Amino acid sequence: MELSEFHDVVGTRASVSRMPSVMWSRATEVAARGLQAVESGRAVVVVGRFNATLAALARVLPQSLVEAVSHRVGRAYRKV
Repeated sequence: MELSEFHDVVGTRASVSRMPSVMWSRATEVAARGLQAVESGRAVVVVGRFNATLAALARVLPQSLVEAVSHRVGRAYRKV
């Protein structure tokens, strides 16, 4: 797991630190994959198996279910 200063700036370090390690990717991997995507003309890249699985589910599940689950789970990690 790798946290960036982003979490300090937005004040969410304590809450995101509780997230399971499977949900994290290394900053270097994210940066490298992002640069590869830009160089190949892709607008979107999803890094990590867990994130790719969530993205695939979000495409096939009903939008109302995706929004409800996202809101409920995300609430635990937001500062407000």
